[in-house]
Order: sequence, then structure tokens, then C-alpha cells
Amino acid sequence: MSDEQVPDVEEIKARLKAEIPVEEDAEMPRKETPVEGDVSEALRRFGRQFAETLQAAWNSDQRREVEQEIREGVKHFGAEMEKVLHEAKVSPAGQKVQEEASGFKTSVEQGEFGRKAKSSIVQGLQWFSDELANLAQQLNPPGEGEQAEKSPEDEG
Repeated sequence: MSDEQVPDVEEIKARLKAEIPVEEDAEMPRKETPVEGDVSEALRRFGRQFAETLQAAWNSDQRREVEQEIREGVKHFGAEMEKVLHEAKVSPAGQKVQEEASGFKTSVEQGEFGRKAKSSIVQGLQWFSDELANLAQQLNPPGEGEQAEKSPEDEG
């Protein structure tokens, strides 16, 4: 054993305090830390602050200006689109397109193309439904109890 004395806890604390300077920030007031049981109070305060912030943003002049700009832009866009569509409709090319589209619609509704399209759509939807059923079965396979409940008549 050595002749040195073993320092006690208080001496170690005093040495550490002297060796590690701790600056107190006098400018920043210390905030109280919430107690563990104060979660509901902290959430209530957070919710109130969040609502107040949203309300302030909604009532801001910037939001009103942006909204007004958007309204005016949409109004101008709509007017331009209406003008273009009207011009296209009354032009000879526009009238020709309308006639061709009308003729195509009639031939699709009455012709073989329409029947084939409907048949293909039905087949596609049936296939898609079957695939969804397979996926559902893979995600939620029947349990052993459900297998036992099935009678032989159900399988054949």
C-alpha cells in the first residue's frame, strides 16, 4: 500500500469544480423543465401554440396577397382557355375535328371495335379481380381451423 491518502468524494468534487470552469449564462433565464407527469400539460401548450401559429399565418397579409394573385391568375387562365377553345371550335379545322370525333364515337358505339373493347375491359377486370383475390389470400392465408371447417362438398 502507498502512503498517499485516498481522497473522499467531496474532495474529488471540489478538485473537478476547480479544474473544469463552468460559466453561468446570466443573460439566458433558465426554463423550468417539465415534470414527467406533465406530458398532458406540455401537449396542451404545444397544441395551443401550434394553433396560434397557424392562425397567425392564415391571417397574415402575405397569405392574402398570394391568395389574391392565385385567384387573378386562375381567372386569367380560364379566360384564355375559353378564348382558345372558342376560336378552335369556330375554325374550319376545329369543325372538322368535331365531325371526325362524332363519327368515330358513333362507329365505336355501334361497331365491332366497341364490342371488342367492352369484352377486353370485362376480361381485364376479371383478371385483375382474381389477382387481387390471390394477393389477399397470400397476405392472409386461411388458418388450420378454417381448413377443417370446409366440407368435401365445398371443394368439389
